Amino acid sequence: MCEMNPTPLEQTLFTLCKVFSEHAAAEGNKETLNKNEVKNLVKKELPQLFKAAQEDPEGETLLMDFDGDGEMDFKEFMVALSCLACIFKAHCPKK
Repeated sequence: MCEMNPTPLEQTLFTLCKVFSEHAAAEGNKETLNKNEVKNLVKKELPQLFKAAQEDPEGETLLMDFDGDGEMDFKEFMVALSCLACIFKAHCPKK
């Protein structure tokens, strides 16, 4: 599956897995992100979003723990990013 010459979408998927794993490995459980790891991920990987979230009192809910266990697993991470992608798509100018 890991070809020598991945397509842009394949590279994006590999990057998403890598980013999640790198940040999840920072503290505690390596299969989940805790609140501090989520904050650091957003601050580093999504700096414009982080800045906007600081200005919006509800901004912190953009990337959240959906099942209430205090951590974000990979499925929750992907759902949150999918929601963000839909928001960005809706706000992109139509060609």
